[in-house]
Amino acid sequence: MTETSAADTSSDAAASKPLEIGDVCRVRWRDGKTSLLAAVVERRPADHWAKRRKQMRLAGSSSSSSAAGGGTAGGGGGASSSAAAGGGTADGSGSTKRLASAAGLYEAGDLSALSASEIHYYVHYAGHDRRLDEWIPLERCELATLQRVAVPLSDAAAAAAAAAQQIAAEEGGGGAAANAASAAATGGASGGASPSAVRRQSSAGGGDGPAAAAAAAAGSTERRSSRGRGRPRKASPITIPGSNQSSSDAAINLLTGGNWHGGGGHAHSTDPTLAALEREHEEVTKVKNISKIVLGRHEIEAWYFSPYPQEYANEELLYVCEYCLKYMKRKRTFRCHRRDCPHRRPPGREIYREGSLSVFEIDGKDHRVYCQNLCLLAKLFLDHKTLYYDVDPFYFYVVAEVDEEGAHIVGYFSKEKVSAEEYNLACILTFPQYQKSGYGKFIISLSYELSKREGKPGSPEKPLSDLGKISYRSYWTHILLTLLSKHTEKDNLQIRDISEMTGIKTEDIISTLQSLGMIKVYKGQHAVFVKQDIIKKYLELKKEMRLCNSDCLVWTGPINSDSGRKD
Repeated sequence: MTETSAADTSSDAAASKPLEIGDVCRVRWRDGKTSLLAAVVERRPADHWAKRRKQMRLAGSSSSSSAAGGGTAGGGGGASSSAAAGGGTADGSGSTKRLASAAGLYEAGDLSALSASEIHYYVHYAGHDRRLDEWIPLERCELATLQRVAVPLSDAAAAAAAAAQQIAAEEGGGGAAANAASAAATGGASGGASPSAVRRQSSAGGGDGPAAAAAAAAGSTERRSSRGRGRPRKASPITIPGSNQSSSDAAINLLTGGNWHGGGGHAHSTDPTLAALEREHEEVTKVKNISKIVLGRHEIEAWYFSPYPQEYANEELLYVCEYCLKYMKRKRTFRCHRRDCPHRRPPGREIYREGSLSVFEIDGKDHRVYCQNLCLLAKLFLDHKTLYYDVDPFYFYVVAEVDEEGAHIVGYFSKEKVSAEEYNLACILTFPQYQKSGYGKFIISLSYELSKREGKPGSPEKPLSDLGKISYRSYWTHILLTLLSKHTEKDNLQIRDISEMTGIKTEDIISTLQSLGMIKVYKGQHAVFVKQDIIKKYLELKKEMRLCNSDCLVWTGPINSDSGRKD
């Protein structure tokens, strides 16, 4: 038997049995060219959406109303339609497959009668952000590289860990990779790492596929994040069967990358309650419950799970009004709402107008439903955001592009009304359709302009995400080098003076200047050591940054609904 026929036989044998949760193989990316190592996280029938649409039609025919979501203060759930999604409603014959959860997951028994090609597989690409996770058909899997787990697992991270251990053992990597995987799968002998406590790590992957998609993500900081701060575990090289290379993309450690968290956060905490909550969060949010949304003129692919009410979750397409942020399941309902919606701008007061760019300040207590809906919408594009309904202690600043039709939401940031740590920003997001247009830096600069008006230097809520850290460091570098270029040594500029002039806290100034080699410690004090060559090289780049124009900001202090003071 030739090598080719042997490989074909192996592939046919692999295809005869459905893939299980935890199985690992290389998967062709959407461009049809790139192939990436991926682990199976979940499964469902290939005709899942056809069944869901049939359910919706049958439920709609027995319902006299199709109310839009977002009408109650308890979470934007609105008046429930009897055509609610994700509920396992009966079809005409009185029997349907049971939907396991709001995410539309199925029990193993529901799939037992299906062949491998009749099942779709939700995969996580090792070493890449979880926003790239997706449902794929069997034909995109390179079955010659398939490595099966000995026992199918229900926990996605544990499945990936066990699969990594199996690959390492079979390829003779043995030692480090196998032991690391084993420790993660069993909770770890030291440090208490849970199956889903796996460190997020950015990938340096190339090509036109996921690396480019990941680069388009907005920098974000998430409130009360449980992101770990420890050093990521190093991967041992893994050679995939059927591959003639053992390069860096083959040396992917399935225990790192994406958004499988760990490395010093709650999952590694000595507090078992925090570790358990982290594991539960990973399990609940492992699969996107909404595939796409329609927001204004844009159809956008969702990145992460968002806890929309169950009757609005498990949707292939969710319709969201870009003015009031109410959400709907049906296109017909959406059309009627767009026609009748009285709103053409966010609530609150307009505090900034520069050409067609506008910013609105919204008190979470005064406009609770809108802010809750904003948080649910933002969660589709932020991973570890945990604030949804408790919006009263926050101000929200919504950035919009204004035209003759109204104010189209671009992004937003939120900040606590009272912050003991002097944070000036809790959460920041630029929606995907407006990214790469400079709005992220604009929002950051606006938060600092507000801090300057308040007379209190501020800082973003910590810890920063990897992308958030890059965005903020870029902003800080630009502001500081531009400022220093306008002063000479005779000005005797102190770090405290720089903080008052920029609104940036001293610790952020020091860390940025240290990264540039422009800080020296003299007699126990930090002193700015200006390097003119660094400043000159930066200015020669002529980087343009979209920043807040202080002349366009009409603001002397936030609305204070508790004291009754308003500007």
